[in-house]
Amino acid sequence: MKGKYDLIVVGGGASGLVGAISFKNSHKDKSVLVVERLSRVGKKILVTGNGRCNLTNLNASKNDYNDPEFVSFALSKYPPKKNIEFFEKIGVLTTADEQGRVYPYSFASSSILNALRNECERLRIEFLLDTKIEKAEKKDGFVLNDTLRCDRLLIASGGRSSSVHGSDGSGYGLLESLGHTIVTPEPSLVQICTEAKTVKQLKGIRVRGRLTLESNGAVLGQSEGEILFTDYGISGIASLDLSSFIAKKKNIDKFKDKIEEELKDVEFKQYATVDIQLTQRQISKELINNLSALNRISGQGFQPISVMIEDIDDYEVGYMSGGKHT
Repeated sequence: MKGKYDLIVVGGGASGLVGAISFKNSHKDKSVLVVERLSRVGKKILVTGNGRCNLTNLNASKNDYNDPEFVSFALSKYPPKKNIEFFEKIGVLTTADEQGRVYPYSFASSSILNALRNECERLRIEFLLDTKIEKAEKKDGFVLNDTLRCDRLLIASGGRSSSVHGSDGSGYGLLESLGHTIVTPEPSLVQICTEAKTVKQLKGIRVRGRLTLESNGAVLGQSEGEILFTDYGISGIASLDLSSFIAKKKNIDKFKDKIEEELKDVEFKQYATVDIQLTQRQISKELINNLSALNRISGQGFQPISVMIEDIDDYEVGYMSGGKHT
């Protein structure tokens, strides 16, 4: 290790690795160190997009965010096309689905992590693993943990969404110690936990549908897309999108909301909990066996139905890996 680096990156996740690579590509003669508190970098990348790692969305725009003006500068400098070009340059071929979501052609998040690690190695970017940065000071550049020194510091430690994958919220304290103001974080883009036994019985089944969040008869938000039934509630794109509306609701532990799930357009899907694939007819059979509320079944599948999930008491941050909540 050097006595002083030109750049130290705190956090070896996707943002940290891409930031280190981008800096090194623009400053070939500069030294870069990535500090990661876990035993390997990019651990959270492996669970992104249920292990498929969706890189970006071709249709992404500032209007997809709660604060369009806040993200407009970043999106104008780094639009989806540029994101795709970055990964192509480091050897990742991509493909997009009908909704514009972009994945590695292998549909495996390991392809992304391997490409990022290989590029870091090619550029001679150093890694310091199993090291948590607990102290940061401005002193002739920056001093970390009283021993690491650098001219530039990039804190890319993530939020506090998943401690087991590296995001434990410790980066907030570092930023505050350097003079930044932290807005109180709220959970968003997370799975929704319910107490509905009916939903737990459907664990592993994926469908396309619409979720509607209501409180006292008022619609708080809606989302359409893939719904994944789990043993703790619901996940999938529709659930993740809807969770942001729950996060905005004050006194979450006091209100009782209803989610209407209108199941439709069942497709050929992998059953998440076992290594087999089910046809539409087989999925229909699973639903018949497990969902007493299902009352309209056709010979070739099932018609759209409505299921009411009562009493959402809590929701939590988590990630899906191999069909399991981690």
